[in-house]
Amino acid sequence: MDEETIQRVATPAVCEVQLENGQACGVIAVGRCVFCGHAFCDTHRARFLQRVYTDTCAPCFPKTEEGKQRCEVDNCGVTAVDHCGICKRAICATHRIFERLPTTVFQPEIYVPRCRPCFDNSSEEAKRARQRAEAVEAREYLLSGAARKALLSSKEEPVAIYQIESQLKKGLFSSGKWVTVVTSVQRGWFLGNFDGTSWALLDVDSQPTPLVPVQPYRDGYALVERQKNRDFSAWVQTAYTIRVLTNSSS
Repeated sequence: MDEETIQRVATPAVCEVQLENGQACGVIAVGRCVFCGHAFCDTHRARFLQRVYTDTCAPCFPKTEEGKQRCEVDNCGVTAVDHCGICKRAICATHRIFERLPTTVFQPEIYVPRCRPCFDNSSEEAKRARQRAEAVEAREYLLSGAARKALLSSKEEPVAIYQIESQLKKGLFSSGKWVTVVTSVQRGWFLGNFDGTSWALLDVDSQPTPLVPVQPYRDGYALVERQKNRDFSAWVQTAYTIRVLTNSSS
């Protein structure tokens, strides 16, 4: 073996992929492209999803079967780099978003590719699911008596909650007039006004729905007619308010 051959064998190939400045990369090569014949380094080898190509450089990736796929989001047409985990459409780097899945003890962290439309839809659904879960948790906190116990253990003072109704009081020489009559007086905690409605939690352990709408009356508040379509955001807001009050006064 002559000296030239020995030197050629001993000298490793370097990456021949052209950089933006017009020069070759020059890093030690790890493979040679079957399409252009150029040596390529690990940085300039082709990749797609979990596959790492051993015989294709990154510039020639569009010539492979995977590289011929085009982004299907909004008729994008750019070379695809992944597939959406929901709709399975091919997606480019611009239309790809990695969504973090809920963690568990056995699955601490995982990210999955989504196309932008599916990510937006799944995010809205996840938001609605969180809101439903928060409403259920808050309702249970209020109706189970846990909120009342927390308030009783705090320094928050309850106020008078009046049950009132209008009654017709007949006069001796008149058909009568309507007057407001107090039928009962309870105690409870005023929690605030949410979405235009004032709420209070009654100091009772027997009533199934102690969270009631109220209005200012005398030295406290009076019960008002219950709403038929209650916005369950009130459950979340009042539960949060109680936790803030009891934590600050404990």
